[in-house]
Amino acid sequence: HSPKEAHKYGLQYFFSTTASPSEALKVLTAFNLKNAYPTNHAFPDALDANFKTEAELINYDNFHKMYKVNRLLQSNSI
Repeated sequence: HSPKEAHKYGLQYFFSTTASPSEALKVLTAFNLKNAYPTNHAFPDALDANFKTEAELINYDNFHKMYKVNRLLQSNSI
């Protein structure tokens, strides 16, 4: 969008499951995160327990120096 139109659109965040430039980015939503890790059965429950809204998915954990969703994935990995 042009700079003149930027105020019309909200920020949108994306993620990928690998560092590969060939992997398509996915919009950061709880639904997409759950689908990105289908074999990790603890992660969806942890997402639901720790994030009440989609906006909370971008919260940062100052103690661990990482995004909270990354920390949650790390602590709920198989």
